[in-house]
Amino acid sequence: MHTPARFTHFFLSTRGGLLALASLLAGGLAAAAGAAYIMIPLLINFGYRCPFQAVTGLNCPGCGSSRALFALQHGHLWEAFTLNPLLLIGLAAFALGLFYLLWRALRPHFTPLAYRYHDRQLYAGLIVLGAYTVLRNLLGF
Repeated sequence: MHTPARFTHFFLSTRGGLLALASLLAGGLAAAAGAAYIMIPLLINFGYRCPFQAVTGLNCPGCGSSRALFALQHGHLWEAFTLNPLLLIGLAAFALGLFYLLWRALRPHFTPLAYRYHDRQLYAGLIVLGAYTVLRNLLGF
């Protein structure tokens, strides 16, 4: 077994591995939220503009994410949703995945998580991003 396979096998097939993975994901999310809390007001105050929007005049899938995260950190859920709905849906999916990992690791009858990455997941994600980009530019949201 080569090194990446052993690494993946540990995280997906042991209770400690799943707890470690969930802890790493939660810690990374907390660190990113802390950095965003500090950096987003600086970006907004200095007039940072999306490079894709500056060149094309169109909104990219991430346009409005900074302002949405800022609004979300201040408890303005609806404002965050109106700025970038895909971001909130993605954060909710991430949180559900994190809770699922914790549930799998902490339940009494532990069974290894058998997960395999498939290209169709990547293609589905790219299709969602592309469709979201087209719709948000056509419909103006």
